[in-house]
Amino acid sequence: MSVVRFRVAPLKHEAVYKAASFVMNYFCYILFSPSFNKFYTGSTSNSVKDRLKLHLSGHYGKSKFTYSADDWQIFLEIQCSSYKQAMGIERHIKKMKSKQYILNLKNTLRSFKNSLVITRYPMSMHHKSSTV
Repeated sequence: MSVVRFRVAPLKHEAVYKAASFVMNYFCYILFSPSFNKFYTGSTSNSVKDRLKLHLSGHYGKSKFTYSADDWQIFLEIQCSSYKQAMGIERHIKKMKSKQYILNLKNTLRSFKNSLVITRYPMSMHHKSSTV
């Protein structure tokens, strides 16, 4: 199973601050368990790999959903500009309550990512020369 990694642009009303030595990463992620045949959606400010290790180790306790299987894999990770944005995406995905929605989301993001084309124009097209 391949992982799709996708970056979401900041929301229009959010101010994005970048410190020279400190940049937080926020993610919404989806895990999949083949033996359980279930998805788990979450959000984190850690790396998704570190968060997966915590889920697999039982760090969150026996009463948590991810404790029910020990073969969770990263299915999808979406990098966000803020924790608020990551939580919003997580809530949206959970609200859909659909495996098919999650599968379609991954395929849509993969298609979108593969279709991005960066076109570079010659400098002469960027600046019109003013001749008087």
